[in-house]
Amino acid sequence: MDVVHATIGLLEDLHNLSLFPSILTNAHDERPATVNARTGRAMNDDTQDLIFWINSIYRRADSGAPIPADPAGRINAARYRRTLARYIVRKPRGLIAAALQYGHVHTKQLESCRW
Repeated sequence: MDVVHATIGLLEDLHNLSLFPSILTNAHDERPATVNARTGRAMNDDTQDLIFWINSIYRRADSGAPIPADPAGRINAARYRRTLARYIVRKPRGLIAAALQYGHVHTKQLESCRW
């Protein structure tokens, strides 16, 4: 548990928001999409920057890049989101967890991730 607590502390130090707020708020009231939403291009660029940063700092035991180039093309925000959803859904009780994470009212929207 110490590793988990340290990781959460590190992530919360990266910005001034709490990862686990003590009250539930509607994110769109706090940060309406028309004003503060990130553009797809900005998220895609940030994803590439993160991959570059990880690959420049860390190395695998065989000296390869931790995140190798993807033969299917550039990783973008939509593809990352789908991959993460698929991973979450395949875990025990993952369908409900993914529905909560992605804000879906019905789990049917995530049913295709199970296969």
